[in-house]
Amino acid sequence: MRARLLRRLELATALGEALHGDQLDVHFQPIVSLADGEILAAEALLRWSHPEFGAVEPSEFIPLAEENGLIVPLGRHVIEAAARAAAGWRAANPDALPLGVFVNLSPRELFQESFLPFLTRTLREHGLTGSDIAFELTERVFIDDRDHTPTRNLQELTRRGFRLILDDFGTGYSALASLKRFPLAALKIDRYFISTIDDEHQEKPVMKAIVSIGKTLGITVIAEGVESERQLADVRALGCDAAQGYHLGVPMPASELTPRLAAAARPPLAARLRLAR
Repeated sequence: MRARLLRRLELATALGEALHGDQLDVHFQPIVSLADGEILAAEALLRWSHPEFGAVEPSEFIPLAEENGLIVPLGRHVIEAAARAAAGWRAANPDALPLGVFVNLSPRELFQESFLPFLTRTLREHGLTGSDIAFELTERVFIDDRDHTPTRNLQELTRRGFRLILDDFGTGYSALASLKRFPLAALKIDRYFISTIDDEHQEKPVMKAIVSIGKTLGITVIAEGVESERQLADVRALGCDAAQGYHLGVPMPASELTPRLAAAARPPLAARLRLAR
């Protein structure tokens, strides 16, 4: 216990220093259509490589950042990197990533009155609109809405054309109520259900229900954590619209995702041959 506590203290201090150094990178993981394999979106994910501790898992440093308030500057770091990457992809191929770049949004960020002015300024600097960025929310946003600032900010985001994605769906008691609060563009089935789909298939009825809810409400359903061909076949058979996971693409620097987007933008071989004639 003492060793764990000391590591937490050391990481908390080091995380603040990492913000001012070059230890934090933003990688992008593709979200792929199950109908035709098109890359619909890319999720921006923060990665931390510390000179002493090595690669620190987000599951370890994100909760620390939430506790000590660093999640706000971390979130803005990710938004700026996502906007920069989205601008480059849009310039090269305006039709790339039709659902935009997904960015995880903490309730703490939504409590900041300066959040919307920062977002407006960032998009303007990169020549983007609200349709280029989507925000992933967990149900904590709706639970922590003490002074209604998050609700007002979310309403303003939807008014400006930003898409809202409900993350980790199926793991919180208020999930169904959350679907009624705002016009959600998509929901993500929590990776827990995907990881157990190979066992006794006990999760399949739950997943079928989630997919049915999404289709009834006109919401895109994305399966998270698809790590095998078997899981990919299962989520496709269940009717999910899209999927994300290491089987479809690992989180990668923007420069590595760019060739995949360029290749996807090319017409099929038969069409290219007809154009060549």
